Amino acid sequence: MTKEIKNFGPHLIIDGYGADPKCLEDEKLMYSILDELPGLIGMHKIDKPKVYKFDQTEIAGASIFGFCYPQKNIFQKFFAWLNKGLNFKVVGSVLIVESHISIHTYSKKDCIFIDIFSCKDFDIQKAIDFLGDKYKIEHMEIQLIKRGKKFPIYNLHE
Repeated sequence: MTKEIKNFGPHLIIDGYGADPKCLEDEKLMYSILDELPGLIGMHKIDKPKVYKFDQTEIAGASIFGFCYPQKNIFQKFFAWLNKGLNFKVVGSVLIVESHISIHTYSKKDCIFIDIFSCKDFDIQKAIDFLGDKYKIEHMEIQLIKRGKKFPIYNLHE
């Protein structure tokens, strides 16, 4: 058998700007989007979506600096200064049989970052339209990467 090569699959990357900050802070909205989107584009969830809401400076100060430095408050303040305006964040993901979907929001900047990676083709435009409508995104920068360009169709070792 010859080594036929086919790319592994598409990786859709969306950088959204001018999104509705109320939508970006809404954990229930993110959960429902991550719950609905896989079926909408022909994918299959492995588990329920996971969604987390946190203050980035608290997490960074406690988890990164807290173990290394006894005076973590100094580093929390530094991190807050460094990331001014990025603090409030909702993060979510869902594992799918085909790979994963992840969303990161920054409500104080009206920004959202979305990844959809799949081992099979899916309706890219349907995903873009769905996410744009749900988060009321004014402007999107879209990247579509064909991952695994040297991925063999057949097993190499049988």
